[in-house]
Amino acid sequence: METVVVGFVPNERGWEALDAAVAEARRRRGRVVAVHSVHGGAMDDAEAMREARDALAEAGRRLDSAGVPHDMRLIVQDHSAATDLENVAAEEDAALIVIGARHRTRTGKFVLGSDTQEVILTAERPVLVVKHPGS
Repeated sequence: METVVVGFVPNERGWEALDAAVAEARRRRGRVVAVHSVHGGAMDDAEAMREARDALAEAGRRLDSAGVPHDMRLIVQDHSAATDLENVAAEEDAALIVIGARHRTRTGKFVLGSDTQEVILTAERPVLVVKHPGS
């Protein structure tokens, strides 16, 4: 059974990436591992942690209703989301990583960094990038 790891965030890009991961898991007769990475400092913010858990629970309900085997991971560390995603993909020996993307200016990429770009450039397995329409 092949594993598809998806980087999940609770926004349009995240839901679209989750949908794409479901389609890939079905095509591969596999399972989805959804990863929601929260920066370590948020661990002290009870509201942020509750929101992260709630978002991941909603993603789990969507995967349940899609009938796809899955695991949910909430990771709270001081790594980048890209590093967390790549670590889970390696642990799971994933066949594919799915991530959402949004349009960013060159300056925005330089100033803010880009987890999407980091995953694309450093992942040791195939990456499917789902771009939100209009982005």
